[in-house]
Parts: sequence; C-alpha cells; structure tokens
Amino acid sequence: MMSDSPCKFSSLYKNNDQLVKKQQQRRNELLSNRLCKRDKLISSIRRLVSDVASDDEQQQQLQLEPHETLVAPTSITVPMRTSSPFSPSLVSPYQQHPHNPHESPNNTPQSSSSSNNKVQSSEDRKFRNKAMLSEWLVDRPMDFESEWVLKATPVGRRCLVFARKGETVAYSRTGQFIKAFQSSLPGGCHMHISHPRRQFAIVDCIYVQQTNTFYLMDALAWNEHKLYESEASFRFYWLQSRYNENQEKFLTVSTKNECRFYCLNTYAATDQDILSALSNDPLIKEHNLQLDGLLFFHVRGPYVPGANPLVLWIKPDMVNRVLNIPRKSDI
Repeated sequence: MMSDSPCKFSSLYKNNDQLVKKQQQRRNELLSNRLCKRDKLISSIRRLVSDVASDDEQQQQLQLEPHETLVAPTSITVPMRTSSPFSPSLVSPYQQHPHNPHESPNNTPQSSSSSNNKVQSSEDRKFRNKAMLSEWLVDRPMDFESEWVLKATPVGRRCLVFARKGETVAYSRTGQFIKAFQSSLPGGCHMHISHPRRQFAIVDCIYVQQTNTFYLMDALAWNEHKLYESEASFRFYWLQSRYNENQEKFLTVSTKNECRFYCLNTYAATDQDILSALSNDPLIKEHNLQLDGLLFFHVRGPYVPGANPLVLWIKPDMVNRVLNIPRKSDI
C-alpha cells in the first residue's frame, strides 16, 4: 500500500499541473478576447471622430472655393422626427446590466420612404454603442478617495451629441436619433460654417426632454483636440474650462442655441463630497431634478466604448449599504 502512494501522488500532481495550465490558458484566451474586443471598440470610436473631423475639413474646403456660394448651411442627412413624451426609467441608463431596460424608439419618422429609412439605419449603425458604460459599484476601491471622482446625474436620456457642419445632432447610446438642432457647441450652429478654423465637438450628455436641456458629462472631441484617449481628470477639466468660457451662450436660448446646456459638477470621492453630491448638488436642487445616481470615474481612465470597470455606478439608496456612509435621512 505504501509503495503505491508516491505513484498516486505523482499522478495527482501531474494532473493538477495540467489543470492549472489549462485554466491559465483559458484565462489568457479570455483576456485576449477582451482586449481584442476593446481594441475594436477603440478603433471604432477613433474612426468616428476622424469621420466627424474629415467632414468638417471638407466643409471648410468648400468655403475656400473661389466661385462657390453656400445658399444654405450643409446639414447631416437625417429625416426629421417627432418625439413622444419620454418616461425616465428607474434603472440607470449608464449600465450594461441584465436589468437595464432596452431603449424603445421614442421617435417616428415623418416620411415612410425606404430611402429615408436606409439613410437613418446607416446613421444609427454609425453611432451605435459608442458611449462609455459603467459597472455596478459593489465594493469601495482601495484608492477611492485619491484616484476617483464622481458626478451626480439626473434622471434623463443618455446620449452622444455631435456638432459639425453647422448643425447639432443627438443620438442615444444605442444609436437612435433623438433630435437635430442649433447649438453653441463648436460647429453646432449655421453661423459657424463660415468660421475659418475647423470646428466640431462630440460630447456625452444627459438629455432632459421635459425642459429641453442637456447636461454635459464628458467630452470625446473639441475642435482639433481628440480627448477620448486622455485621462478623465483632463477631459473634465477641459470640458469645464470650455464651458465656463462660453457659459452665457450655452445658457441663452436663441436661434443659435435652441437648447440650454449645463455642465455637471465634479466631486472628489470623499465621504463628505459623496454626501454633498447626494443631497446638495446645485444643479439637481435648483432645477428640481430627480437624482438618478452617482457615477464614479477613475481619474486616469480614458473614454472607452462599452462597459468599463474604471467607471462605476451606484443608486442613491445603495450608498449606505455599499459604502457604509449614512445619509442624514438614515441617521
């Protein structure tokens, strides 16, 4: 009996080594697939930003042609749609989560022609799944206070807003057309077409349809600056700075700016700032908005389409349980 033991143990260790190698190989394959998928998503958003920039360059070249006269501003080819009242969901629009509701069409085209449908379908595919989504915050990261920031987000519709060629167009995170309008974003108004410098912008927003207001959350591109590869801390600083420079234009409703724009506040991820964001965020209070939740960003994270572990989401009623921070109402 004793003589058989070494053989059995040797066989056991050999089998265990093989199992470990298979597990490691499987983990490497999964990691490789994830990285490949992430690279494809990054490439898609890089192409999208390049397309927007090249479209704007072509428009500027038209302006420089000696015998060309633009009778009307060139706009994105999108069939006009009418919107039905939007009912905000109680589940966050920032998550790629099994319980996240599918966005149903809130707009129907006025024209039923197949050509318009094909154009819209092409546009939808182009802008689909380019937004950066969050994962649930289930535990406090070790570097939470030093390396994370947060934004208090109101209930509304998540969208990417593209300003180019004298028009601004908003698409949902699934690529659905929301609306086209004039704005004070670079390249977003017909008055910008004759501007000698290249102008365009891509921003990540929350749209509150009841008040026709956009709340700026992040920036992917702003004129010559392609920001999606920059750290979150720099993107937020850049967006806030550009907003402050043009705040009066963004807040004045006119033919040049048909919707108001506000910039969401950025907080550090300290207990005190988390409580301030929950209970005393100026935009949420002054605009009488319903707080949807808190969105946390790692300060060094780039803007990457799809679910990102460097962006975390939590509902207000989860703060005490997950972060062990009692709200005043809980004390």
